[in-house]
Amino acid sequence: MPLFCDVALAVPLDMVFTYAIPPGMEPVVGGRVLVPFRQQRLSGIVVELHDRPPKVKTKKVIEALDLSPVLDAHLLKLGKWIADYYLAPVGEVFRTMLPLAAEFKRAIAYHITDEGRLALHLAGMSGSPARSKRTPEQQLVEFRVLDYLAERESVREESLRGATRVAKALLAGMVRKKWIAREDVSAARDAARMVKVAVLIDAEAAEASPPLDPSTSLRAGSRGARPHTSTAGTAKKLNENQRTLIETLAASGGRLPVEALRGLDVPRTTLGTLARRGLIELVDEPQDFTVSVSKLKARQSPFEFEFSVAQKEALGKIGEAVASRKFGGLLLHGITGSGKTAVYLACMREVLDAGRSSILLVPEIGLTPAVAADLHQVFGDEVAILHSGLSDAERAEQWHRIRRGEARVVAGTRSAVFAPVGDLALVIVDEEQDSSYKQEETPRYHARDVAVMRAKMAGAGAVVVLGSATPSLESYFNAKKNKYALLELPDRVEMRPLPEVEIVDMRLEFQETGQEQVISRKLAEEIRERLGKKEQVMVLLNRRGYSPVVLCRACGKTLQCKNCAVSMTHHKRERKMECHYCGHVEHIPDKCAHCGSEYVYFVGTGSEKLEELLHGMFP
Repeated sequence: MPLFCDVALAVPLDMVFTYAIPPGMEPVVGGRVLVPFRQQRLSGIVVELHDRPPKVKTKKVIEALDLSPVLDAHLLKLGKWIADYYLAPVGEVFRTMLPLAAEFKRAIAYHITDEGRLALHLAGMSGSPARSKRTPEQQLVEFRVLDYLAERESVREESLRGATRVAKALLAGMVRKKWIAREDVSAARDAARMVKVAVLIDAEAAEASPPLDPSTSLRAGSRGARPHTSTAGTAKKLNENQRTLIETLAASGGRLPVEALRGLDVPRTTLGTLARRGLIELVDEPQDFTVSVSKLKARQSPFEFEFSVAQKEALGKIGEAVASRKFGGLLLHGITGSGKTAVYLACMREVLDAGRSSILLVPEIGLTPAVAADLHQVFGDEVAILHSGLSDAERAEQWHRIRRGEARVVAGTRSAVFAPVGDLALVIVDEEQDSSYKQEETPRYHARDVAVMRAKMAGAGAVVVLGSATPSLESYFNAKKNKYALLELPDRVEMRPLPEVEIVDMRLEFQETGQEQVISRKLAEEIRERLGKKEQVMVLLNRRGYSPVVLCRACGKTLQCKNCAVSMTHHKRERKMECHYCGHVEHIPDKCAHCGSEYVYFVGTGSEKLEELLHGMFP
């Protein structure tokens, strides 16, 4: 039995920490442990078990949180590579890889000390000390806290502040005076999302009333009503609101979520009354996670049309690479509308049929619902979604589904590259050139490159497919140097034509009209034609605000942010100047800050000004 373990903690230090293992505790490499760190408790990942005694005195592990590893050997190796390659603390890397923040609750507790009891006693005997630097109101709050803690062993911070209305700064001062002691009581918790369900127990009450039409009832739960017992005459004692609830439950199969019953026009207390009378029972059940596809318009299945020759060739080469069970990198270069998504889904279906797993990365959360809808249409409940838009509890729930093998197809943004899938066969990075794959905070990894390394480090050999209509320079260079296999999709699906693109030289527009134009005559004509046909037009301009530059015509200087030295943007609607780099805000100037001239001009066009112009041209 090892005596010590090295633990990676999510702190900005490039090192691991050694802790002693108490007798009877069996932490595992790759599992989480709860350990003391300075004056707090932290959860960390065990990276090594050993018997080498450190040269300094060690603290003991408080609790082993996992019986089996949450990061297997391949993910541990990947995390160490990220820490080394991107110069990031390994503990912070592991924290990014594990979306399990919901399973650890940080909590602080306070208890009164002997000095605090003495201060409380002296205050009761002779009043507040005259030499105290606190105001009378603050002293009153301090003694209220001491009085509250004197009657209890330990109190959580949120309860203490709620009961005494004490500020955090005042609590910190009492800790420094040693009147109270602060203790970190953070611990693991069950992060399962629960929903309260009302279950009909006494059905006679419902039978005594005419049943509701099932088509007008609320949707029933998946399970039926529980066995019931009743007492004679119960139905006769029900008032109108109680009868409505009972009838709704009976017509819905005897089981409904409480939230669904809130839609009825009855007081909230009615449900509690029925529960106390034993007619219904309120139980907590695990809440199902549903992929949000109901609001999306149904799309044609990607397998309902004939694959092109290029698609079949790409699908065959990817399938051969996956079947070889060796690492391989492929760049799928296909123009917009060439059917890259259909190739992705077909490859993932082959992988799933072979009993293996796959990961699909998309650059932005906004794309996830559409991708999830396509995957759900093809793979059903085998799909798991991972991205930062989910709550901590939802992410933890999805992570555990993947780990248990309930979902072998994973879709999400850059963090989904760390999904704990078993027998990984295929990693797909859609729109691989997108800058959203770069993490902006520590660890500053690039998900595309991490995906390549994840596939390379997979135990059974995995294939990474990088897809794009405009590949990044480095990926295309790697393909041309035969580091990746290059797959081309040169034509659109069913030989559909590409949209026509016309570039208008605005310099010629100025020469011909003699006026500076934002919207060319050609564009105005096309917009007018579309509107005449009752069609829609989308005009894009990648500049926020009304005017991007404020210029003094007298001295030629511009209004710049005092923090960033970049031009501040004029927002006419909100009547402010804002720096889009740091968020600094100033008033709109009526004269130059440098020379005092009144000749201040707002130069350039932003989206607000464009909207104003369009309203004037097409009211």
